[in-house]
Amino acid sequence: RDARGDVNSHLLSLKDENGYQVGAGCDVHLYGNGSVYFAVDYTEVAVDATYFLYGRLWSTGTFPLDHIRYRLGAKVAF
Repeated sequence: RDARGDVNSHLLSLKDENGYQVGAGCDVHLYGNGSVYFAVDYTEVAVDATYFLYGRLWSTGTFPLDHIRYRLGAKVAF
């Protein structure tokens, strides 16, 4: 409920949340069974949003959710 006691006074409708992800990585052998892993991923997603206030269209827009992720790890194989 909002301050006026209304239920569902603010609604956000999200559509078209599809995107893609690409990435690459490699292992670098250190010693014995140990190695270090490095990877980079890029994700691109855009979400179309429609905002309703008290049942009336208030605003529309697109939210870009693009990001780049870097990963670094160590592993030991048994």
